[in-house]
Amino acid sequence: MKITLNCRSVSPFSEICWNCLHFNSDNPTERKCKAFPEDIPLEIWECRRNHDEAYPNDNNIRFKHFKSESITSQDIIDEIKERYLKSL
Repeated sequence: MKITLNCRSVSPFSEICWNCLHFNSDNPTERKCKAFPEDIPLEIWECRRNHDEAYPNDNNIRFKHFKSESITSQDIIDEIKERYLKSL
């Protein structure tokens, strides 16, 4: 399932956000969390930027893996890239 916004297709799934403790799991198709209660920026949602460091208007809240504090959002991005390269 994809949601189209302004002629752009946005995945309803985010490997970074769905692994974050702060993600609003009550309604997982909405791009909302404690850091971004209005709308998670697309570059974070689409794994084009990690959220281990400050990001404008993030309410001073960063990515925190829901199971392990040692896993960073950059770790997840690196894993996605590795899986992609192996699929080529």
